[in-house]
Amino acid sequence: MTKRRNLGGIIFHRPVTAVPSSVQEMNDYRDYEICVKGALPAYWSDWFEGLSIHSESGFQTMFRGPLPDQAALIGILSRLHALNLVLISVRIVGPDNGARQAV
Repeated sequence: MTKRRNLGGIIFHRPVTAVPSSVQEMNDYRDYEICVKGALPAYWSDWFEGLSIHSESGFQTMFRGPLPDQAALIGILSRLHALNLVLISVRIVGPDNGARQAV
């Protein structure tokens, strides 16, 4: 099957193929752990895509939970920036119970 596009009078034909597996894997949910400087109450969780929010000793706040893709992560980071919170770390929490990979 081919897909036709008309750009300025020129018609391009390109084959429509299945999405490569590497692209499909990028759309899998991953658990993230985001740490910021400052305290944020847990009721902000809905505004942060349902991530759990835990304030640690009033000096740091930890966000944790699944995000579907990099775009969702960037959205969360943009919201943190809008609140003027200082980013300390972003980690992908691995499937083997707590192994972490820094992003």
